[in-house]
Amino acid sequence: MPHPEHAVEPGFGPSTAAAMRSGVDGLSFFSSAIAAVVGAAA
Repeated sequence: MPHPEHAVEPGFGPSTAAAMRSGVDGLSFFSSAIAAVVGAAA
């Protein structure tokens, strides 16, 4: 099973039509998780 949280920088994510392993799909997932943690702590 792919783990999107690993795809936060180009070169580590899935391949896209633009380039091989250029996907950064995990960046929005990671940012959302951080926002939830920060919001819960406030």
